[in-house]
Amino acid sequence: MNFESISIVQLVEEIKSGRVSATDVSRFCLERASQTQSLNAFTALDEEYVLQQAKAIDKKVAQGKPLGRLAGIPVGVKDNMTTEFYPTACASECFKNTDLLPKTDSQVVANLRSQDAIIFGKTNMDELAMGFSSTNSAFGEVSNPFNPQYSAGGSSGGSAVAVAVGSVFCALGSDTGGSIRQPASNCGVVGFKPTFNSVSRNGVFPLSNSLDHVGCMARSVRDCAETFLSIQKKPRNYTDCFADTPISFKVSCLTDFEGATVDEDVLKVYFDAITAIKDVGYKPNGLKFGFSRRVAETYKVLCSTEGIASFENFNKTHPNAITMQKCGREVNSRVAFGKSVLATDPQAIDRAFIEREKTRQYVSELFDVADIIVCPTTLMRTLKKHEEISNEKGFTSDLFSIVCNLTGIPAITIPMGRDCNGIPVGLQIMAIHNREEDLFAFAYSVEKALKNVK
Repeated sequence: MNFESISIVQLVEEIKSGRVSATDVSRFCLERASQTQSLNAFTALDEEYVLQQAKAIDKKVAQGKPLGRLAGIPVGVKDNMTTEFYPTACASECFKNTDLLPKTDSQVVANLRSQDAIIFGKTNMDELAMGFSSTNSAFGEVSNPFNPQYSAGGSSGGSAVAVAVGSVFCALGSDTGGSIRQPASNCGVVGFKPTFNSVSRNGVFPLSNSLDHVGCMARSVRDCAETFLSIQKKPRNYTDCFADTPISFKVSCLTDFEGATVDEDVLKVYFDAITAIKDVGYKPNGLKFGFSRRVAETYKVLCSTEGIASFENFNKTHPNAITMQKCGREVNSRVAFGKSVLATDPQAIDRAFIEREKTRQYVSELFDVADIIVCPTTLMRTLKKHEEISNEKGFTSDLFSIVCNLTGIPAITIPMGRDCNGIPVGLQIMAIHNREEDLFAFAYSVEKALKNVK
């Protein structure tokens, strides 16, 4: 059987029927992980533990016991989510080789386990989820599977790489300002950030209490939906989203990029994707880039100051656990910015909340005339590892990603072509709160067409 192209739904059916063993699936994934070890997608992976879980699934099949919707599916778990077997380090020297974070399943991992998923390994990331390259890690940098000289994206880079190379069928990530969607875009996979607080964050080490989201990555839209169905707080049936006939949606697409930082090759792929969307039968309306750099500043202020609060809260019960001396350059830079805000301009936080409310109102008005909004996942082509850019350029090129976290709306990225260096580029699709079914239905209807975009 070709495990490289089979969907999660199909594979679960094969495992439940006994035609394919969960052990064989896990062995395939372990082999892929070994073959791609140089990309450094994992912080922890134990072959014996993986096969032990797989054999337990095969035993349940043989005994005719009921099985969950992810039975036998290997899943990657980002290293900021606690697990009962693997240690959790948040890719930081602060937690590496310590027992500061408990060996218990976070709620989202417990949900996966209740559906008979196989907890395959912990995936590499930017330290404490601060970064957009996955090169700031106590376990070493993550490399892009399309060219190891390039960034896998971050902070959930290990999860994106693991899915892209086939060492897992899906993976968990956290997303504070694009940390699922940007690496998914860079690595040519589907990345999904749901509506704020629709997936439990219990047991996920916090970065920003008001911006953190837990979501997933997979090889296809349907696989992402199937994974989400297993981890969300209130499961819904998304079967109707995957009809062969496209559902009618009012679509707006970003067409005027005045005032935005954008790379021309990304723009070309994007407009080719819009043409493909039209060929499917949609009639998108043009949308002007309406976000200023104040949105990026709002994000920086909230994320950095809430990050400081998170670290201070942890240190109250674990004195001196998180210290800047143990942390890398990126964490130090962001914490220094946050401390500067708190010390010299505390009113900046109030201004940030005001700007956030303005952004929420603006986005709400956009959805008064549209069911779906599409734009590039990031306006900047994938960088080489350690290529220097300012945080401002990094944040402003991801303004639409940031907006989804500031407002809490759901968003999904799907592959739409390659940049001038041959690295994948993603199309971001957004919907209003709690309309994940619209995202899945629209993304599924255009997913195939976008595979032909060059």
